[in-house]
Amino acid sequence: MEVLREGRWQTVDSSELVLRDVIRVADGMVLPCDAVLVQGGTCLVDEAMLTGEAVPVLKTALPVGQAGEESAVTLTRPSAQLFAGTRVMHTGAADLGTPPVALVHKVGIFTAKGELVHSIMYPRTPAFSFVQQSYKFIALLFGVALLGFGLSVWRLEEVNASKRLVVLRAFDLITIVVPPSLPLAMTVGTNFALRKLKRHDIFCTSPSRINMAGLVKLVCFDKTGTLTEDRLQVVGVLCCPEGDGNSTRLPVAMHRAAGGVTSRKATETLAVCHHLANVDGQLLGDPLEVAALQFVGATLGPRGSDEINYPPGCDAADRQFEVLARFAFVAELQRMCVVARDRATGQAHAFVKGASEVVVPRCASKPANLDSELDRQVRAGFRVLALASRALTPDELDRVQQWATHAQGGEQEERALRDVLEATLHFRGLLVLENTLKPESVPTLDVLRAADIQVKMVTGDNALTAMAVARHCGILHAGFEVWISEPSSAGDDEGGIRWVHADKGAAESLSSSQVLQRGRGWTAERPCQLVLTGVCFAALLRLRPAWLYSLLTTAQVFARFTPDQKGDLVTLLQHGGDIFVGMVGDGANDCPALKAAHVGVSVAAASEASIAAPFTSRQAHIACVPRLLAEGRASLVTSFQLFRFMAMYSLIQFTAAILCYFKGGVLGNYQYLYQVGGGNLKEKRNKRRRRK
Repeated sequence: MEVLREGRWQTVDSSELVLRDVIRVADGMVLPCDAVLVQGGTCLVDEAMLTGEAVPVLKTALPVGQAGEESAVTLTRPSAQLFAGTRVMHTGAADLGTPPVALVHKVGIFTAKGELVHSIMYPRTPAFSFVQQSYKFIALLFGVALLGFGLSVWRLEEVNASKRLVVLRAFDLITIVVPPSLPLAMTVGTNFALRKLKRHDIFCTSPSRINMAGLVKLVCFDKTGTLTEDRLQVVGVLCCPEGDGNSTRLPVAMHRAAGGVTSRKATETLAVCHHLANVDGQLLGDPLEVAALQFVGATLGPRGSDEINYPPGCDAADRQFEVLARFAFVAELQRMCVVARDRATGQAHAFVKGASEVVVPRCASKPANLDSELDRQVRAGFRVLALASRALTPDELDRVQQWATHAQGGEQEERALRDVLEATLHFRGLLVLENTLKPESVPTLDVLRAADIQVKMVTGDNALTAMAVARHCGILHAGFEVWISEPSSAGDDEGGIRWVHADKGAAESLSSSQVLQRGRGWTAERPCQLVLTGVCFAALLRLRPAWLYSLLTTAQVFARFTPDQKGDLVTLLQHGGDIFVGMVGDGANDCPALKAAHVGVSVAAASEASIAAPFTSRQAHIACVPRLLAEGRASLVTSFQLFRFMAMYSLIQFTAAILCYFKGGVLGNYQYLYQVGGGNLKEKRNKRRRRK
C-alpha cells in the first residue's frame, strides 16, 4: 500500500505501518489499521465485520482546520474514523481526482479488529464439571497407586526379591492403576461425533465443546437471518396525502405497488434519507434502503451526485435536494438523519427515518389514528420504520454548515446537534417491511421443546414485532398472557421498569415486584410470559441486579438488545442458573453471545460469527441444532461409560496384582490376555452352546 514517507509516496507492506503514517485509501481496499480520514471527501465503508449490520457507512474527511490535529476528540470522531478489517466500497477519488488520505493511529492488536481477534483466540474458557471431576478422580487413582507402590516395595523386600525386581514391579503397579490409554479412550466418543457432524455439514473448531453440547438445557436464538429470512421485503407504505395536522388520519389500506406512493413528502423522505451510492449503475448500501428507494420508483444519479430521478407523474419530481450533512444510523439512537436543501427554494429540511417507537414521540404533528395503525401493523409481525421531516430555520442551517465544515467536537457534539435537528418533526408515513420465518424454524423448535430444552429469542428488533414472530414459531405459547417491559418513573423501588399487557396496553400493567410475586410468572389461573427490552435490561442490571435472574428465566423474548447486551444475557443465564446455555446466530453482532455461550452455533458459514462460534453449519437454518445436541449427548454418554470401564478395569487389575505380590507371585502374560479378551470369548462361546 502507498504511504507518505520522507516527502514522497512509497509502496510498503501493510505489516510495516506505524503510528502517524499517512496512507492512501483506494476502492476495494481492506484496511490494515485504524485510521482517520483527513482528506479526500467521502468513503463508503462496509463495517459488517465489526457490527454485523449489512449497512455501508459513509465516512467524511475531517474539516480543513482539524486535519492536522491529533487530539483524542479528533481521532475518535465517528464520521471520519476507518477501522481495520473493514472494506472500502468506493471513494470520492473519481470526482476529486485524487485518492482519499488517512492518518494511521492504531495498528496490530490495538485496532478494533485486533481486539476482536484477540477475544476470539483467547476466549473465556467455560467450566465443565465432568473434566474437572475426571482430573480429581485421576488424582485419587494416583494416590491409590502410591499406596500400592509402598505396599509392593515392602512385601517384595520381605520375600527377598532383588532390587531390580522390586523397582520393576512397583512401577508396573502405577501404570496398572493409571492406564496410559485413559486419555485416548476419553476422546473416542468425541472423535466419532466429529465425523458424524462433518457428514451433516457441521464443523467444529473446539472439540471439547461437543461434550458440553450434551448438557445444554437452554438455547437462545437470534431472529433476523436465523429464525427468519435475512432479507426484509417492503410490504407497503402508510402515509397521509392530506397534510401534516393532527386531525389527519392514516388510511387503512397501504400503498403496496412500487411507484404508487401518493404522498410527496413521504416520497421525498424515502428518496433522500439513505446512505446509498450509485457505483457504475449499481446501488451499494443497505438492502433495506435499496428496496425502499426502488419501491418509490426513484433512482440515483451517477457517483458523487445528489441527483434523484423520480418516476413519471410523481409529485416530487419538481424538487431536487442538495445533501448538506448525513448523520449515520446509530444502533443506540435507532434512527438516521439527512439534512438537504431544496435547490429551487433554498429551504433546508431534516429528513429522519428510524424505529417507530423512537421517531414517533419526536413528532409534533401526527395522524390521530397513528398509534392504533402502528400497533396493528406491528402485531401482524411486520417491521415498521417511521418517516418524518421538518424545515430548518436559518440559525439551524448555519449550525449544520458550521458543523460540516469546521466541526469542533466529536460524538457528544454530534449527538447534541442531532437532538436539535430531530425534534418537533412532522410525521410523513410508515414504511412496512416483512421478515418471513424460515421453513425449518418451527419444526426444529418443536423438536427442542420435546427434548425438554428451553428456547428463547434475543433480537435487536422491536418488542412487538419480536413478540409476533415468537408467537408464530411457538416460543410464546398461544393462550398465555404476554407482558412487555417499559421504562418507568418508579426508579429504584421497581428497578426503573413496569410491565404492560401486550394486548390491553397501558390499561393493565404490573410492577416488577408484582411480577416476581407470581413466582416465575407461571400460574394455573393466569399463565404468562415476559418480553424484556434492552433498555429495561440495563435499568435492572444497574438498579436491581438481584431481581434480574428471576425475570430472565421467565422471559422468553429479549428485544432491542445490543450486541454487548446479548453477551451479558448469556453470561447471566449461565451463572445465575448454573446451566449450560447455547446460542445460535448468523452475524458479527451475535459474536459476543456466541463466544460467551457454552455452545455457540453459527448458521452463516461465510461470516464473522463463524470465526467466533465453535460450531458452524453450512446450512443457513437451525435444523443443525438438534443434530448437534444429540451427538453431544451421545459423545458424553460414551465418555462416561469408557471412563467407568477404564477405571474399574484398572482397579480390578490393581487388586489382583497386589494379592499376587503378597503371595510372592505375579500375573503372567496369559492371565493378562485372559482378563482382556479370553474371558469374553469364553463367555460368548458358552452362550452359543446354550442356545444350541
